[in-house]
Amino acid sequence: MSGHNGKPVKKTNVFCIFERYAGDIMWRHTEAEIPGKLVGLSGMLEVKGTEYTHVDQIKEEVYGTLLAENTLGGRHDHFLTYHLDLDVDGDVNSFVKTHLQQKVIQFGLKPLELLVVNLNKKTKVGNYVGYRLIPGSTIDPLLSDDDFPQRRGAFTKYNVWITPYNKSEKWVGGLYTSQKIDGKDIVMWYTVGFHHVPYQEDFPLMPRMSTGFELRPSNFFESNPVLKVKPPTQGNWSICPTSKTD
Repeated sequence: MSGHNGKPVKKTNVFCIFERYAGDIMWRHTEAEIPGKLVGLSGMLEVKGTEYTHVDQIKEEVYGTLLAENTLGGRHDHFLTYHLDLDVDGDVNSFVKTHLQQKVIQFGLKPLELLVVNLNKKTKVGNYVGYRLIPGSTIDPLLSDDDFPQRRGAFTKYNVWITPYNKSEKWVGGLYTSQKIDGKDIVMWYTVGFHHVPYQEDFPLMPRMSTGFELRPSNFFESNPVLKVKPPTQGNWSICPTSKTD
């Protein structure tokens, strides 16, 4: 691990993972308007030694950035996979993918909605109750399909997998295949990721890079549930007078 002065500090069998509120300053900061909970993972940027001490000496592709003298930071990917066992109003659920189409011009990826719904439960007006996934950043791996690390992590080729619930399947790299599943206890495996091109500010102590996603109710309530929130009661704060006194 890296100390405060950049010198290595020896630690064995240790990594740091923690949950905290967003909005912290310095190395673990975010610009989100509303602070929320984050799951963070910190560590030292993986680097490799090199003979180069200045970028003017580099005459070949080094697949990275010269971060300091004799220190290269390689380009790589980060992937995090979430095991989402939603059980929307019961454990008999179905996965629905809805494509949205434009009639005139279409740019980029096709817009779509990804939902987990309960086909046995409807709202008063007849819509299936469910929750929808609002994705975060989506990327394709930098590795080729036949590269051994990519063969081991082939699940990163797709951002969403749906499988029947199986208590023994806890890890995304397990043996399973995607299939059409209706009316079962299902699990959604959602992978978010981002490409990491190292810069000098990442060394020796790497700032946090962040991404995320949302799970939002979709026809789960009859109307906006905020309308049922009780207004705050007027408290009697004797130490906080409401009018001026002479």
